[in-house]
Amino acid sequence: MNPIIISPFQIVTDVITKFYPTSSGRLPDSDPECGFRGENCDYTKEIVLACAIVCIVLLIIIIIWMRRACETRALEKMPWRVFRDDVQLLDEEQAKSVISINSASTKMSQVETKLIKNHAIVGVNTHAVYDFYEQRQIIRFNRADMVLLTKMKQAVHDNINPFIGISFNEKSELLLLWKFCSRGTLQDVIYSDKFQMDDKFQGAFVRDITMGLEYLHSCQIGYHGCLSTWSALIDKNWMIKLTDYAVCDSLKRWEKHGSINCRVDNESEQKWQKLASLYVPPEIRTVNEKNRMRRMDKKWQDLTVVKWQHADIYAFGVVIYEILFRSLPYDERMDLTGIKGNLVDSMMRMMEEYANNLEKLVGERTKMAEEANLRAERLLFQLLPKNIAVELKAGKTVEPKQYNSATVMFSDIAGFTKLCSQSTPIEVVTLLNKLYSEFDTVINRHDSYKVETIGDAYMVVSGVPMENGQRHVANIASVTLDIVELLKDFEVPHRRNYRLTIRLGFASGAVAAGVVGLNSPRYCLFGDTVNIASIMESTGEGGRIQITEISKSLLAKEYPEFMIEVRGINKEVNHDDFCTFWLTGKDEEYFQKNFD
Repeated sequence: MNPIIISPFQIVTDVITKFYPTSSGRLPDSDPECGFRGENCDYTKEIVLACAIVCIVLLIIIIIWMRRACETRALEKMPWRVFRDDVQLLDEEQAKSVISINSASTKMSQVETKLIKNHAIVGVNTHAVYDFYEQRQIIRFNRADMVLLTKMKQAVHDNINPFIGISFNEKSELLLLWKFCSRGTLQDVIYSDKFQMDDKFQGAFVRDITMGLEYLHSCQIGYHGCLSTWSALIDKNWMIKLTDYAVCDSLKRWEKHGSINCRVDNESEQKWQKLASLYVPPEIRTVNEKNRMRRMDKKWQDLTVVKWQHADIYAFGVVIYEILFRSLPYDERMDLTGIKGNLVDSMMRMMEEYANNLEKLVGERTKMAEEANLRAERLLFQLLPKNIAVELKAGKTVEPKQYNSATVMFSDIAGFTKLCSQSTPIEVVTLLNKLYSEFDTVINRHDSYKVETIGDAYMVVSGVPMENGQRHVANIASVTLDIVELLKDFEVPHRRNYRLTIRLGFASGAVAAGVVGLNSPRYCLFGDTVNIASIMESTGEGGRIQITEISKSLLAKEYPEFMIEVRGINKEVNHDDFCTFWLTGKDEEYFQKNFD
């Protein structure tokens, strides 16, 4: 076996190799791989890749920024804002007129609506209901509020009542506007004795509410927030539409900050506000109480969408109970400490209470009957002459009567058909009501009686049914002159610069009068004088009063202070040489000039 010989060079190399702290332990190269200045390596790929990544990141940032800017501009346009000048609040009588025009009344639709009483017209003819809140400070919406209101405006579903918009920072009032549903609230139906609700109706109502909640929970609105039987409206097709959704938290926050006042003075509405807590689960009630107790400098505690959804399901359970049992889920339980006495004492106390209640009920019913009788009597006196109404009320038969001398007047608004085509129905009704109320005031001053109004036609008589000698012609002449003078300053409510022109005509002579009909008796006039008076109006001119020769003769003989001009022969009347005249005015100083 040959021995291994190790040379000195190998020994030195092994020592040096293990000495240097490199990965291989060997001596480093004299020059770096890429050179001292990197001149031996190509970094083009790394630079291009880094630039591409930076550009992509910047592009994403720009796209996000532009999208957010577009959303911000869209939100700032406030598509849900309704200006106060575009909203016409309706009183009770106007609301009844609009409802009667828009829907035919049926037995099933005559459910009394107790809560929906704030009606309005938005724009031209959008019938809406509104929630009114007194505004004390300017309301400034944050981004979350504007996003929520925009999503509410965009919500479309068969079981969601459309949100029309909100009117704010005008006239110190905040109005939340929702579309009107003709059959009222679910609460009206549930607690109405006139409506028989079977299991089919109950199932349909529960299904509609379920579909509405499912839509709200799945869309970006996320929740309802104040579900109850009065926030579920019923449209003309008996379909439930949820309303008042997603606004309760904002209203409470604005009230806390002093921007609005949610308190009501009406006792009935205060009662429903107290009952609203029955639909709120305990955890939400606790948060609301904490927010109410917090000072203004502390943060408002917001609820998550999930918690609001849980609260909706709790309220939905209460609503289902009311639909099924037609009562609130919390009965009024009697305190055990209040049970005293034996059976006889209880029966005596019950009989005493029954007698007291019966006496009170009789008094109330008697008072109601007297008030109803007075209202019916006033209404009857407005529909018929007083002496005729008294005879009919006494059960007597009113025989037709011939009157030898009376004066009949007709009036008609010139251009009324064209004005109606340019106006909404509610504007036409408002105009005629205002105009004829002024006319009624005029005829009451001159011993005259309004026979009827048909559209824009107005018929008045004097000397019937109470005869007054020859004064009837002067009374009607004064009525026509006062009406002409009245229209000089009369303004059409919805067109301030428009002036009405009216044709007037009257005739004097014999007429027959009597009550016609049984179910709806009307006091009517008949005779040639009525026909001639109608022709005097229809062949007249706007702003002028055309009269017959008989009326002219009576005025000239008995009342010469009235000024009359000849018009000429009227060929419309079936009489030869039928001459008509213009009544132009009245000389108030006639007697002073002729008798001083």
